[in-house]
Amino acid sequence: MSDRFFQDLLDVGLLTELGDAPERLDSLKESAGDLAEVLATSEGRAQTIPLTLIGLDPHASEDDPAFQTVARAVTEHWNTYKNRFPEDTPRQLLRAVALEAVRLAASDDRRVAATAWYSAASALPFADLGPSRSVIEGMFLSLGEQVEREAANAWGRPDAGGGFRMPPRSTATAATVEAPRVPASALTETFAKALNEDVSKLQATGSYVQHDPQPWATAFAPQLASAVAVAVNTGLSQIADALNNAKLLSTEGIKAFAEETGNSVRAAVEEATVASAGQELRTKLLWWHQTLYSPAFRMSYREMDPLRAALAVATDAYRLVSTPSPQSVEHIVRETVRAAMPEAEDMTTASFVQHARDHRDVWEGDYEIGQTRDGRTLMLTAALADSDPSYHLGPSADVATPLADLAARTFRDLSAARSAATDA
Repeated sequence: MSDRFFQDLLDVGLLTELGDAPERLDSLKESAGDLAEVLATSEGRAQTIPLTLIGLDPHASEDDPAFQTVARAVTEHWNTYKNRFPEDTPRQLLRAVALEAVRLAASDDRRVAATAWYSAASALPFADLGPSRSVIEGMFLSLGEQVEREAANAWGRPDAGGGFRMPPRSTATAATVEAPRVPASALTETFAKALNEDVSKLQATGSYVQHDPQPWATAFAPQLASAVAVAVNTGLSQIADALNNAKLLSTEGIKAFAEETGNSVRAAVEEATVASAGQELRTKLLWWHQTLYSPAFRMSYREMDPLRAALAVATDAYRLVSTPSPQSVEHIVRETVRAAMPEAEDMTTASFVQHARDHRDVWEGDYEIGQTRDGRTLMLTAALADSDPSYHLGPSADVATPLADLAARTFRDLSAARSAATDA
C-alpha cells in the first residue's frame, strides 16, 4: 500500500502536530492500518461514516466520539501520545489518521468505498479544507470513480461486439496419430517358416532333385518380408497423414475445448443477465420519473406537501435502485423534484433536518441505521437524534440549499447507510 497519501498531508501541513520524529509517522500508519481492519468488518463498517466526516471537517468538535475512536488506535502504537497532548486533542493529526484508515479500507472493500463516497459527496462542497483540499478531495473523487465503475458494471449493457463466441478450435489440442510400423523381422520369421514347410513338402514328393531349395528359401524370406513391410508401412503412413490433416481432437483436446466452450456460454449468460437487470432498472427509473407518481403513497408528488414530497422522491428512488448506483440517478432525483415542485424555495440543511424529523414515516423504515448519533454524522441520522442539527452537520447546516439538492443528499444518506449495512 502506498505511503504517498500521508506524505501529501505532511506536505500541505495537516500533520504539523506530529513534530519531527519520523518514528511517530510510522506509528500513525500502523494505527490507520488497525482502524482500516475494523472498517472492513461488517460490525465496524458503519464507523466509516463519522471517520469520513471528521476527516472533512477541520472544525469538528474535539469532543466528537470519532476523535476518541482514532485516539485509542493511535495510543496502541504511540505510547507517549497522551504525554505529548495532555490537554488538547490533536484534531488535525487524528483527522489524517481517520482519512488514511478510510482510504486503506476502501481500497480493499467496495462496501467501505461506497459508504465513504456517499458520506463525503454531501460534505465535500462545504468542507473548509484549505491547502489540503486537493489531496483530500482527490482521494474521495478517486473513491467516487471506483464506485461509479462498479455501478456501471451492474447497470451497463454489453458492448456491441459482446455476446457468445465459440472458442476457436485451434485452441484445442489436436490428436497426433503415430503411423504403426510393421517390423520386417516378424515377416521374415513368418515367411521363412512358410517357405521351409513348402520346401519340405516338395522334397517329400521328389519335385526338387537337382537343387537344394533350403538356402534359397532362407535368403529369399528377408527380401520378401522387407518388400511387404515397405508396402504396408507406406499405406499406413498415408492413413496416419490423412487423420492428422483432419485435425481430430485428442481426448485432452476434447475436454479442453468443452471446458472453454462452457466458460464462454457462462460468460455470455452472465453478460445477458447483467444487461437485462440493467435495462430493467433503467426502465423502472425512467417510468417513475415520467409519471411523478409515488408508488409508496399512491399519489402524485404534486399533490403532496413539498418537503414531504422531496423526502418521498428520495426514498422511492432508493427503493427502485440497487447500491451502488450511477451518479446519474442523483440527477434524476433532482429533476424529479424540480418537475414536481418547480417553485420550491431554498432552505438550510438544518431546517430540512427538522422537517425530516416531522416526516419520519416517509423514510425511517428504509434507513439502515448502524451509526452513532453523536458528533458529525449523516443528515438523516441527525434527523433521528434530538440534538441541534448544526452539531451533527457542521458547515453545511446554515447554507441555503435548493430542495432538489437536499433530496439528492437524502438519497445519498440512504445509500451510505445501505452500503455500511450490506454484506453482499
